[in-house]
Amino acid sequence: MNHFKAIGAKLQKYGLDAMLITSQPNGYYASSFPTTGAGDSLMVVTEKQNYFITDSRYTEAAQKKVKDAVLLERANAASYLSFLKQILAENGIKKLGFEEEALTVKTYSEYTKELACEFVPASKLLTELRQSKDDEEIE
Repeated sequence: MNHFKAIGAKLQKYGLDAMLITSQPNGYYASSFPTTGAGDSLMVVTEKQNYFITDSRYTEAAQKKVKDAVLLERANAASYLSFLKQILAENGIKKLGFEEEALTVKTYSEYTKELACEFVPASKLLTELRQSKDDEEIE
């Protein structure tokens, strides 16, 4: 069971248009897909649409496991930045929540320089959701 819908439902409360998920624990919580957390995937969650971006090593497995998200495959040298630009533009995202405890300074600097949106620290959104366990998590 993924938690895309629960994350999307909390965006408005935090004044966000979308949430960028980059860490392994929160990525697994959101998608139910076990990433390594070593830059092999990221997710963007909006109220209406979710995106799961990964590289070719994980595409086949992600197609089977990830539900309720558009799956985008990152080719060899392609950066996540190009996908993020497209997603932000297509969805009119102006305020993007991010995991301030997980995003590196280098990546944060690159993203804030290249992406036309406000980055809002929002780890708390995910932490609050993860504090309450659903039946599947308890099992």
